[in-house]
Amino acid sequence: MDVESVPADLRQLDQREAELLVCGVFSDERPLRGVAGLVGWRLAGMLDRLLETGFYRGDADETLLVPGRPRLSVEKLVLVGLGPRSGYGLARAERAIERLVLAARELDVRSMIVEVPGRHVEAIDAEAGVDALLSAVSRLDARLDRLHLVESAAAHNLVRDRVARARRLAARG
Repeated sequence: MDVESVPADLRQLDQREAELLVCGVFSDERPLRGVAGLVGWRLAGMLDRLLETGFYRGDADETLLVPGRPRLSVEKLVLVGLGPRSGYGLARAERAIERLVLAARELDVRSMIVEVPGRHVEAIDAEAGVDALLSAVSRLDARLDRLHLVESAAAHNLVRDRVARARRLAARG
């Protein structure tokens, strides 16, 4: 699996070839921030309307599949509910990561762009988030060929190092 980091920028995201874009939504975060905020803007407020009507709330364990095209470069968008921002940490992030990896597997996608749930507000550190995501992809047998991780420029080298470490560990058996 090829893994690369990409900044949270719509033009940069549009340049990546992927079938699926995944981002987390806190139940009490309005306006939306991170990739969800960018995507919401691109979709002309559709995500805000889903939240305002209560069709989607961002509750923990809530997942929503939304068509991406024609406004996004990806076919599918998955919103992963993270629950309230208060008390969010690695344990809840790992549950959200497991849900997003299972969604990717069930949708049978080979490539995705993902913002590790909670990273857009630095609720978990980049190392822990990347490790949890790579572990879930391996453990849950997601058949991904390409993974684009949305991260800050400052965390780019860290992501690269964590991916290289995961590859070395996998090669050892």
